[in-house]
Amino acid sequence: MGDYHTRHAGGGRIEFVCKLAVLDDWRYVRRDEAAALVSRDAGVDTNIRHALASPATLFRFPFPWEDGLSRPEDIEGRDMFATVEFVLPPELAHLVKGIEHREVWLGVRQARGSYSFNVAIPCPLSEGFVLKHSQGAPVALADIYGERYDAMKRARTIFRCGYCETPFSVSEAELEVMRRYIPKGCRDRVTARPEE
Repeated sequence: MGDYHTRHAGGGRIEFVCKLAVLDDWRYVRRDEAAALVSRDAGVDTNIRHALASPATLFRFPFPWEDGLSRPEDIEGRDMFATVEFVLPPELAHLVKGIEHREVWLGVRQARGSYSFNVAIPCPLSEGFVLKHSQGAPVALADIYGERYDAMKRARTIFRCGYCETPFSVSEAELEVMRRYIPKGCRDRVTARPEE
């Protein structure tokens, strides 16, 4: 399942080069890499130009350890789900309060026997989550998820809740505070939501 970058191999043959996406998630490639692939794409099983123009496309975040990996053969070997998790500071905990959280599914296995079951609970950062017998609120976790670009080709970093994985983006003012808590290698690469 997913989209593929293909190229003309001569003699009318189409050659598979690399997998670009799974479902609607283009996190196999960064936007700059997708742009580099356009001129060589055979246009079979994918439409890179459409993905580059769509503000809904989520590209890989440019993690520092991936610098220099822009050859198509390097893309396939990546962990497409790579993210960077960090703790949101108390002054930014409101960021995850303002989004519509999903339920979190927990798998439970009993100590004796092999009986197991799944149970859904409200996201620990949602309004519906009630924490009993505790001395504080859950830690507000977030992670860097990817990048989206608007029609003006302005980038914004997409974050997500560290529990239920609901995506969100932030303003420049919020990002200035957040940058102190994002791991150093990614700090200067994150971008804010373009002001409307």
